[in-house]
Amino acid sequence: MKPTQRTAAVAVGAAVAFALCGAVSESHADPANPPAPGLVNAGAIDTLLVSLEDIKAIPGGGGFSDSVVSQQPTASPAADPGGPCELALSGTADPAGFGTNWTAFRYADITGSNIYLRQSVGVYPDPGAAEDAFAGLVAGLKSCALSRTGSVAIASLTGSATTWLEPGDRPCAEVARVVKNVFFRVGSCRLEPAAAAVSVANQISGRITNAL
Repeated sequence: MKPTQRTAAVAVGAAVAFALCGAVSESHADPANPPAPGLVNAGAIDTLLVSLEDIKAIPGGGGFSDSVVSQQPTASPAADPGGPCELALSGTADPAGFGTNWTAFRYADITGSNIYLRQSVGVYPDPGAAEDAFAGLVAGLKSCALSRTGSVAIASLTGSATTWLEPGDRPCAEVARVVKNVFFRVGSCRLEPAAAAVSVANQISGRITNAL
């Protein structure tokens, strides 16, 4: 997410918006080649998003009032074009972070009065493809953190999850994780951002674990 471009319903620019509970399923999945047992089927992607009502239940989440869902990654103007922070400061649903190898994708933009939370979820053909997307993002975060002090601060990093902070007048936090064959990002601003993003990320992780 880029703090300078977070305006209502634009942020990472949802090109095609749907009500969260009414999104029509669309994917690149090949029905003749379903995922291996134990992995998430592309058709289950809508069950992975955390609904507006569930987000309202997190601490401080009562101020959220609107939700729209897109079925494609959406580009936002680069904050550091061609530079070391281009990927790190890209939008939560930016195609630079998700690539084109996903079989299904959803981006949910949850907004309220000066608060917002965004979920981007990509289902991939296999765990390796999801891990590659995660690794690419991590490389971008490290590059930015080393080159521009204050742009991005990595709060935690493991082989499958990372949390980073974007300081500023509207402090923001974002979480990215890879679980099974799913790579996802959750970003939040103003609303105890790290706690909100981690809370929603934990719910998505649990849904992936239980998805068919």
